[in-house]
Amino acid sequence: MTFVSGKGKKQIRQLDKFEIIYENSDFLIINKKAGLLVHPDGAKTQQTLSGELALIRPEIKQAGESELRPGIVHRLDRETAGLMLVVKNQQAFVYYKNLFLTRKIEKSYCCLIHGWLKNEKAKIDLPVGRSLKNTAVRTTSPYSKDRKEALTEYEILKRFKFEQTKNRIFYYSLLGVKLKTGRTHQIRVHMKSLGHPIVGDKVYKFKRQFVPFDFDRLFLISKQLKFEGRDKKSYNFEVKLPADYSNFLKKFEQV
Repeated sequence: MTFVSGKGKKQIRQLDKFEIIYENSDFLIINKKAGLLVHPDGAKTQQTLSGELALIRPEIKQAGESELRPGIVHRLDRETAGLMLVVKNQQAFVYYKNLFLTRKIEKSYCCLIHGWLKNEKAKIDLPVGRSLKNTAVRTTSPYSKDRKEALTEYEILKRFKFEQTKNRIFYYSLLGVKLKTGRTHQIRVHMKSLGHPIVGDKVYKFKRQFVPFDFDRLFLISKQLKFEGRDKKSYNFEVKLPADYSNFLKKFEQV
């Protein structure tokens, strides 16, 4: 974690599925592991980030719009790892919720995709809506429901290949991604729309995609959050790739 500016009580606490990497009177910065649900989804009783946090920081129960989502002003997919901001009081909830709504929080991600994109840098401006067949799945199809503006910017950081045989070579790209909007599954849907789904994505994949080494999760990490706090101080939080993600990349040949 790189904390650039701002003051507060810094605390490192490692829990089962997440880590508190910074804390002050208004908010906590969480480094979430892949596989942890942020808040209850109405399905079955299971471990959630909001539920576990409420046990050790009960004050977050006073913040938010629902008792099922205490302290939550934004979310990450269950399969996505990395940084999240969770608030500790209602005044902070109103302030930071507005920052997200007005796009004044800079969110940066890192993902590994199948194949190579033509452009080193580009913007993807495609509305995202719910699939008509399965409303839990999002799509860029013009025939989807509840379509909303979705803007994603990406930059290629590294390129990799795996040579299975001389005539069979597979390529992969590591991207730095910035979200200008915050639609559900936005990065995953936009990458698929380009024909280059994220490695490990079981929902937005294509048939016969090849991954030469075992990797049982989505290769998508929320790497950086930048914003101005309610105290008018500038905050910049960043995490490195988790060790298992970095070790996975080392198995490929960099191009």
